[in-house]
Amino acid sequence: MAREALDSGRGEEALEQLSLLEAAIGQHVAVIHLQALALRSLQREAEANAKFLLARRIEKPPFDPYLCANHAALQEKLGYIAEAEKSFDDAWQKAPERSDICMARLGFIHRQFGEKAAISAYNVMTAMFPESTALRHRYALFLQKIDSTAAALRETEHVLKLNPNLSGALHLKARLELDGGCGNAVASYTKAKEHDPNDLSITQGLAAAIWNRDGAVAALHFLDAQLETQPEWINGWALRARIAWQSGQAEEALSGYQRACSRLPMNDMLWMRRLEDVAKMEGSSKSIEIALQRGGLLELPPLLRGALAEITSTAGDLQNADALFDSLSENQVPHISYVRHLIRKHQYAKALELAERHAMHFNDMDSWVYVWTLWRVLADSRLEWLEAQGRLVSYVDISEFQTLQGQLVQKLKQLHAQMAQHPFDQSPRGGTQTDGHLFARTDPEIVHLRSLVHDAVKQVVADLPPVDPAHPFLSGPRQSVRYTGSWSIRLQNSGFHEAHYHSQGWMSSALYVALPDTLGTSANSAEGWLELGKPPHDLGLDLEPLALIEPKVGRLALFPSILWHGTRPFPKGERLTVAFDIKAAE
Repeated sequence: MAREALDSGRGEEALEQLSLLEAAIGQHVAVIHLQALALRSLQREAEANAKFLLARRIEKPPFDPYLCANHAALQEKLGYIAEAEKSFDDAWQKAPERSDICMARLGFIHRQFGEKAAISAYNVMTAMFPESTALRHRYALFLQKIDSTAAALRETEHVLKLNPNLSGALHLKARLELDGGCGNAVASYTKAKEHDPNDLSITQGLAAAIWNRDGAVAALHFLDAQLETQPEWINGWALRARIAWQSGQAEEALSGYQRACSRLPMNDMLWMRRLEDVAKMEGSSKSIEIALQRGGLLELPPLLRGALAEITSTAGDLQNADALFDSLSENQVPHISYVRHLIRKHQYAKALELAERHAMHFNDMDSWVYVWTLWRVLADSRLEWLEAQGRLVSYVDISEFQTLQGQLVQKLKQLHAQMAQHPFDQSPRGGTQTDGHLFARTDPEIVHLRSLVHDAVKQVVADLPPVDPAHPFLSGPRQSVRYTGSWSIRLQNSGFHEAHYHSQGWMSSALYVALPDTLGTSANSAEGWLELGKPPHDLGLDLEPLALIEPKVGRLALFPSILWHGTRPFPKGERLTVAFDIKAAE
């Protein structure tokens, strides 16, 4: 009963039941272990640590390796790194054959000591159990996370030699080949789909692989066949729209959603996705026009009214947006959309109250974006703390970049060649964006680029202000980082980025690969420059950028992901960049 309560997130109830059990049977290691876990779940970490220490002190053989491993995780969180290292080592020595214990230890080594140390530790582990499919499979997933795609593929192929029908490994092999731009991803996805035909993430990957190899027409044909039998697959319709749009087939992107909604006229999730995507492709007016085909705006289901409230507000129709927001109950209102709406109405104090509640109580990164913006509008005294005296924004000129530039430009242009226009749900305007995770590719130019970038990132992260547990950017661990997304942008002739932010990232970037000679040369003529801190025009705020960064070939700009960033248009030519988001290693 106590374990069930703990697993269900009812920590207080678990503690009560464990106290009754302890009163009946006296001190017992398993009971104390569960008490420690319950206390940890309730953020009572000092008490949890004391319980772990007690349990480990009185424990007798046979030892439970998970007691050490769970204690180690808490010690790491508390900053007791040497103690955590010893506890992870103890757990592994007690159960070296358990892949989850091995990977927990490996994750700790990666977070605290970096990628090379983690790989060395794994080599010791796998030497003990070279035929462990579970360990090798987990390690391949780890290698995938650190963008070591070629090594991850080797591990995955070894796993498949040991167990040719392991569905997870079949899917991983296909994904690695797609992301890495190597092997035969279509064949690998086809095989994975044969083993697991109901996994729609495999179907989605196969569509992407067909698009990459055979082009948009073939990918759309494949998706149409899948959607004919699975019309409820909303992500499939969204992928279809994205492929059609990026290949220059705007009408085809719109018509797919029209067919979908004709088949499923009451599927609110599908309609919401359609309305949001159409607003990004064709503008708010077109989206509202489509919504009216379903019925009067105030007569639509709450899910659609919430989406349309944001769409009408963005279009400047504040009166209809008011009516839509007012028609929703408090728990139905999308709070970020409402914050944005309040800003457009110049109700800054009310917007800030809502944004602060979600930012500070739930550490919601979307909300922190608007807290930062509104503190600037209202000249809040906390701005100095939040902006850390300007030390959150920096750039590095990578000295070795010139030796890579020519080959890198050629490779990136190849990747851009199949794209006709920008993704409708991303920030570029007047250009294209590569698909997939760029740093996962196995091309020598990309592998070299990641290495140069990683060294620069480590330098910048090391120079950040000290950890501040209350700060949205400076609060977390940063000994080791990983790349959660990476891509290239090609802007041409008056191209620019709309102001945006990345709530799923921690630190974002812009690396300048090739530049036209038409960019501005000073802050007074800053065509093509990076603007940091300037909100999008639709919010109606007259805030100047916090920083302007001049593009230079080989320059890497780094800044908080929750800081508005965009670029100014430039007259003509081509501007080629690489961008990525990073987070602390998990």
